[in-house]
Amino acid sequence: MAKPEKTFEVKGIQIALWKNDRGYSISVKKTYKDKASGAYKEAKTYFPDELATLITLLSETRDYLDRVSTGQRSFSKEYEQPPKQPEQVFIMPDPKPVQFGDDDIPF
Repeated sequence: MAKPEKTFEVKGIQIALWKNDRGYSISVKKTYKDKASGAYKEAKTYFPDELATLITLLSETRDYLDRVSTGQRSFSKEYEQPPKQPEQVFIMPDPKPVQFGDDDIPF
């Protein structure tokens, strides 16, 4: 059986990059261990808290494809990210001390 050219995996989520006659194809799968049987199984769904991991893996895959010279169109050009904005830093002024009198205590 053919092996992928490159795999990216984090926390049971795996992306495999396959080279074929049309260029590259990508497969995505998630594996988990069934508590009842102890067997490993594949899932077709993802939880919302797994989306960040999935996005990171897809981004790493795209970056890898950009680095290899394949003669194909660049994925980053087709799905170009907007330029990063400079980080904004907000500096809060020091709070002014507040003086309370005996009449200001609510109890």
